[in-house]
Amino acid sequence: MNKVGLLTIHDTLNFGSLFQTYGLYKAIEELGYDITLIDYKNTAITEREKTYRLNEVHTVKELYKAFFHHHFLEAKHINFWGFINDNMKVSEPYYSSSIKKANDLFDTFVVGSDIVWGMEITGYDLNYMLEFAEESKKKVSFSSSVGTRWPKEYDERVKKLLSRFDSICVREQLAQKWINELLPGKQVIETCDPTMLWNKETLWGQFNNTELVPQKKYILIYLKTDDNRTVMDAIAYGKKHGLPVYNINYFHSIPGVKNIRPTNVPQWISWFANAEVIFTASYHGIMFSLYFEKQFFWYSRANSARTESLSKELHIQNREGNKENIEKDIKIDYNVTNKAIESKRELSWSALKAIL
Repeated sequence: MNKVGLLTIHDTLNFGSLFQTYGLYKAIEELGYDITLIDYKNTAITEREKTYRLNEVHTVKELYKAFFHHHFLEAKHINFWGFINDNMKVSEPYYSSSIKKANDLFDTFVVGSDIVWGMEITGYDLNYMLEFAEESKKKVSFSSSVGTRWPKEYDERVKKLLSRFDSICVREQLAQKWINELLPGKQVIETCDPTMLWNKETLWGQFNNTELVPQKKYILIYLKTDDNRTVMDAIAYGKKHGLPVYNINYFHSIPGVKNIRPTNVPQWISWFANAEVIFTASYHGIMFSLYFEKQFFWYSRANSARTESLSKELHIQNREGNKENIEKDIKIDYNVTNKAIESKRELSWSALKAIL
């Protein structure tokens, strides 16, 4: 049986990263492949995702986080790895100095999804473009995201590495454009985030537990904008409709909302699945609001073009979080939106089958 190694951003404290890993792993497994999650330890990601144990602290700011936030972050870390080990086959840990050993175990390398090709995220680690993989190995990407374009001085190295791929699927049109600028003859297919390969009936709904959340209607905030507009709009909406506002937030409490800190998958899913309205500046916040057919308002943070493109594709432009849209509060027509999601889902399943 063809042995597949999945390389992605999995060792994080971000639920979206965990879910995209799980979604793609389950899809490849569903297609009958012997798949293993490659436990690659990227230095930049490990530093960014630390839980602020005392032996990791180097500044006064980090010391503050160690005393006041470590408990919740460490609980997330433990629960994330519990979920990974319970649901996926995982390789031994690899580092940049040892990742070439993975060539001995796998016939095919799949890289994606998440911002695996975002060099500001990975610390310019080209192993996410399979630099370590031998020429004889099959190399494919599925829904890989770039985020911010790599620096011009990396063009030749990126071109050389991506030209070795047997198939390339990316998550956004911009990534497709940037790659085709380097490799005009290369077919680059836009596919959905791996979480979208499944819906609440086939995968995500099994984690919903109504006993974990309030039994009365509530508003949920997931990831605020830098100017706090997400929070202010949610508070105003809550006052208008007489609903309490809960904010998923592991750091400083924000006045006017109730801080919540879900540390495992059922908790996080349940808060989304049972919310009355959601305010989110998170890509995966949008995704899971859609999967559970929630009314929500979305906001852009860094990459507004990506979010705006997604909103047009899924017919949710009028749910962008601005004063006019919030006042009108025109509900999402899920008969229309679900058809768009299903079309993208079917195309992406077909692409995944073809590239493997």
